[in-house]
Amino acid sequence: AFLVQHEAAVAPLLAAVNAAGKTVPDDCSVVGISIDKLGPNFAPPISGVINPSAEITRTAVEMLVERLESPDLGPRALLLPPDCRDLATVAPPRV
Repeated sequence: AFLVQHEAAVAPLLAAVNAAGKTVPDDCSVVGISIDKLGPNFAPPISGVINPSAEITRTAVEMLVERLESPDLGPRALLLPPDCRDLATVAPPRV
C-alpha cells in the first residue's frame, strides 16, 4: 500500500506501479492526503482525505477574532472531521 502526501507524486507512482506490471487496487492500494484538486482526475481516481482548506481558514479567522475580542480566553484546539472519499484505489485486506 502507498500513502501519498503530495498530489504531484501520484502520477509518477501510478506510472511506476504500471511499469512493474501491477495494478491499483488489485496489487496495491493507494491513499492520498489532501487529494481535493487532482485526486478524482487520476485513472483510477485516488481515494483519500480531502483538504478542507476553506473550512480551516474560516475557522482560524473566527478563532482569531474571538481571541482579539476576549484576550483572556485560554488556549483551545479544534479538530475538524476528516472527509474521506473512497474512489476505488483501496482494496480489502487479503486473507
